[in-house]
Amino acid sequence: MKLYKIIKLFVLLLFVANANMLCAQDGVQFVKDLTFKETLSLANKQGKMVFVDCYTDWCGPCKKMTREVFTKKALGDYMNKNFVSIAMNMEKGEGADYKNQWKIVAFPTYVIFDSNSGKELTRFIGYAKEDEFLKKLKEQIESGGLAILDSLYATGKQDKDWIISYISKLKGVYRNDDAMQVATSFLRNNKEKLIEDSTLMALFVNTIKDPENEMFTYVWKNRDDFTKKYSFLERKLIQTWQNYPNAKYLSEYRKSGAFDEEGYNKYLTKMYNEQIPGIDSVANVTNISKSCIAKQFDEMMDLLEKHLQKYNVPDITLYNWLLPLSKISKDKDLLFRSERIVRNHIVKLENAEFDKNNNFKSAWEKFADSLKEMQQSE
Repeated sequence: MKLYKIIKLFVLLLFVANANMLCAQDGVQFVKDLTFKETLSLANKQGKMVFVDCYTDWCGPCKKMTREVFTKKALGDYMNKNFVSIAMNMEKGEGADYKNQWKIVAFPTYVIFDSNSGKELTRFIGYAKEDEFLKKLKEQIESGGLAILDSLYATGKQDKDWIISYISKLKGVYRNDDAMQVATSFLRNNKEKLIEDSTLMALFVNTIKDPENEMFTYVWKNRDDFTKKYSFLERKLIQTWQNYPNAKYLSEYRKSGAFDEEGYNKYLTKMYNEQIPGIDSVANVTNISKSCIAKQFDEMMDLLEKHLQKYNVPDITLYNWLLPLSKISKDKDLLFRSERIVRNHIVKLENAEFDKNNNFKSAWEKFADSLKEMQQSE
């Protein structure tokens, strides 16, 4: 009887082990404890491509993909047959190095590599349900992805519709610098048509975001002629001037930790010389953001309080300034001043007719309450 019970227990354990093994085979099988180069080598031996899931610990959609999508059998069957897959945290280990090398700026990003050459074939971004993800993945592979488009462009393909589609795909995976370079070259070759061709003008407005770009300079110098045909253009050009310090100088500061003071001051001087409106506000916003990035919250609050006396601040901008302070600082005075700013902002939302149904109001109220609680905690 005792031997029978032991055999029965053994059979049960064997069944559970087999069941667990089968469960493990469902879904996408990500390699463990391999470097990216080792993954390339393994995939090359198996005649497969490499699929890299670029994620971070704080990325909600990344976790949702891991939990809800990569576990699906149909997706696993396709991917395990065609790829060796690896998940890489872009803020830890070798992932932090590859983040800059691969220019990963959004999460989740999925990058597919040829295992023989090690070159990127294509990439795409964002959460998608299983069917949508599988469809997108197959389309990328069957079309050859961005690698094919890159090679076609390199051989001189210049059809207008194709170029516009190519630029759109580059922007879709945040290859914005490449998109602007392609657009600049194409617009330069079609400069004489720009004022009459609304499609080219749309390409200019949606892609050229650098006031120091040669095509921007051309349109800016001839803006009197261009704005006669495109009344919206003056406002778009001004916005590009005003947004550039954040797009260039603050963005580089976030990445490198070094702020290009000389370049920024030269740019401000250029704005003054070109009589761009709102320069004081742009300078204020840049200085507030610099202080926030540097975690110099005393300075940030002094600058912010002065700025709010003259200017309104968009919800998302204000939140991005105050959130790091609330997470890092234990200074009760700074927390009190932050709460006061938030409460005043809520009053402005309530008084503004265009913001009566503002979706941020309840979120701001919760944020203000949390700041108050932090002041009261020991």
